[in-house]
Amino acid sequence: MDSPTKQEWTHAALSVTHGLSSDIYRNLFENFFEHPVFVRWSGEFVDWVLYCVGDPGAGKTTLAALVTRRLRQRFECAGFPVIPIFVQEDVTQYDHEFLEDFMHLVYQSLGKWESFSEDQSNNVYREYIRVRFGTDEDCGVNRKLVLIREALYRRLKARGNDTRIFLIIDGMDLCSQTLLLLLEAELSQLRSAGVSMLRTSRIPGLVQEPSRCDHPKHTENEENEEDDEDGDDDAEPLGEFDRSVVQMFYSCENCLSILCLPCKAAERTCASGTCAKNGPMRELYDHVNYTLSIPDEDMEAYLAWSLEREHGNLKLNSSVTRMPPHSSLGLSIRKDKDPEIAKAIIDEIRGLSSGHIATAKARLELVHGARSIEEVFQNRYLLPANILSMFDAAINAIEHQDPMNRSLGLKAIAAVGRDPDGIEVTSLQKLLNQPDRTKVSSSEEILRATRGLLMASVHFGPPSFHMFSTTFDNYVFDRHGGNLRRIRRGGFQSIVHCS
Repeated sequence: MDSPTKQEWTHAALSVTHGLSSDIYRNLFENFFEHPVFVRWSGEFVDWVLYCVGDPGAGKTTLAALVTRRLRQRFECAGFPVIPIFVQEDVTQYDHEFLEDFMHLVYQSLGKWESFSEDQSNNVYREYIRVRFGTDEDCGVNRKLVLIREALYRRLKARGNDTRIFLIIDGMDLCSQTLLLLLEAELSQLRSAGVSMLRTSRIPGLVQEPSRCDHPKHTENEENEEDDEDGDDDAEPLGEFDRSVVQMFYSCENCLSILCLPCKAAERTCASGTCAKNGPMRELYDHVNYTLSIPDEDMEAYLAWSLEREHGNLKLNSSVTRMPPHSSLGLSIRKDKDPEIAKAIIDEIRGLSSGHIATAKARLELVHGARSIEEVFQNRYLLPANILSMFDAAINAIEHQDPMNRSLGLKAIAAVGRDPDGIEVTSLQKLLNQPDRTKVSSSEEILRATRGLLMASVHFGPPSFHMFSTTFDNYVFDRHGGNLRRIRRGGFQSIVHCS
């Protein structure tokens, strides 16, 4: 439904499209699409947000575009809106104007669907257009926000009980801290209105303690648990700390015990056994984190595809159907005495990439530019130029934060980089919480200040931070990390040795 007074949103940082390259390897993220978290988020009315977390270059924007295409292929025939929003550049000012256009974009995207043709928003939207694009200079941004918000939520109320709405948001890390707070509040309201939301992010949703099923008869044999009608299978129950960490689970609102999905499917009750069999079991969390990392098998398949697509048949059994004639490198590989030399190149790139697609692609570019095996191995430990540019941009983004976050971000990276195994969160907080500095109160503060260059680990042992990749570690301390090394030599030197 298009209003006769329709005007477009105009913010330069917002886009509803992101082009996919024609040479993209289509199966690269199949592991994500087959993962139980995505399957459940896309297939059921769940109340939580799916965070797809990845460091710089992990493929978050490409994934958002692929998710949009996958959902549209599946749901648009049923009239379910799929709305992608890509934040394409830093947004450091005019926060309310961005928020206004964000809601305007969602409103107009919904209006294209028949299921929203009978909403009651037209009069409010006409008033909004009059205020926004008219000549009345006395109408401030708050008035415009009130009107577009009311129009949007009136439109959302027209949603039928069986209608799904999918909102895919990429790049919110580029927003200022003030704008993030405004957006978080608005997105919480959209989620309460029934919008299924997926967000890509360098920073995970609030890091939570690991959760394990509390049921005394829980086993790791999920198939047995689901098939067992009375919930009393023959498998030996596991001890608490032998049980796998679960991402999705139900909690009893009475006793707060945790029940995993297979135990819930087997109609088990909460761990205490005192609550009603069909008692108040809820998913009490508001988000689930999924960390983007390409599994070894998928990475090897991608590397083989890329090599044979560029250099001809290298006996790698890739999915390339029409291979080109051998390049100079291809001929060098085929003539080499070692029949496994092409496989060795793949193994080395996979090992150096650690599941990181941008690093793998950059190292592939070095290989593609070589004319012989000898040249490939001469360049094996070079940091590719585009990786250096990506890291330079990431450090530059930290340096252009406000002074407090700039200092916190750089010093946290310098401290974590001291140990390849990372550093416990509590130890890092002690290093950073000096008497003459503002107290660091949470791990989320540190993650935001480092703009995704540190990763949090909570599943094994005490919560800790580590560099997002060994390649970045090398960049910081062995090659091009002069700014951070100066921090260690200067004022931060005393901090990192105070423990």
